[in-house]
Amino acid sequence: MTHFRLLEVPLNPEQVASYGNELSQACIKYGEVNAERKKINSEYNDKLKELQKTIDTLSANIQNGFEEKDVECDERLNKKDQKVEIIRLDSMAVVETRDIESEDLQEDLLEGEGEENERDDTQE
Repeated sequence: MTHFRLLEVPLNPEQVASYGNELSQACIKYGEVNAERKKINSEYNDKLKELQKTIDTLSANIQNGFEEKDVECDERLNKKDQKVEIIRLDSMAVVETRDIESEDLQEDLLEGEGEENERDDTQE
């Protein structure tokens, strides 16, 4: 009865050269495919990170019942209490109160001078 068996067969010099050439080509192709995979993975990782940020932000907004946005505010001096009030202009609510600093008083003086000059210009 005849059958096949996997056994060692010596290579001749032509086969060694041919396999060496195939090996070289396979290594080059492997490097190209691996570089392409890394590029694609990087692109997908960037997309996934961006989506995760969106998910985290939306989840926090829903859980907290609010979102953080830039809201136009005004600073008003309360000289009587020696405080500066930060007032959000969309609802006129006071969002912060702090002690008056010397810079606040200087800015108030400068703004007052600017308003006086504007009034003087309009009266001429």
